[in-house]
Amino acid sequence: MERRPWGWFRVFGEGKGFTVKELYVEEGHRTSLQRHFHRTEYWIVVEGEGKAVVGDEERDLRPGDVVVIPRRTLHRVEGGKGGIRMVEVWVGELLDEGDIERLEDDYGRV
Repeated sequence: MERRPWGWFRVFGEGKGFTVKELYVEEGHRTSLQRHFHRTEYWIVVEGEGKAVVGDEERDLRPGDVVVIPRRTLHRVEGGKGGIRMVEVWVGELLDEGDIERLEDDYGRV
């Protein structure tokens, strides 16, 4: 498990062209507003509630929701009451933490 200022994640599996992670964002915290240039992300909400920003759209998240984040699309997720747990799937040609451009960050990582 890797801790982050907003919560934690852990990698479940990896293969050619994909990575599968479990992600938890604590209540009242959020990830940076970011984009990726070499991967598409898929979020599947499995527990809790939160909010997502994808491009110009903001939406509430609940268990069972699926969010698709195309390459180069700005996005972030915020944990609601009790936090939010998701499965995150990366698909693309470059699958590492270096493929990230942060535009806003509550924790000074821009």
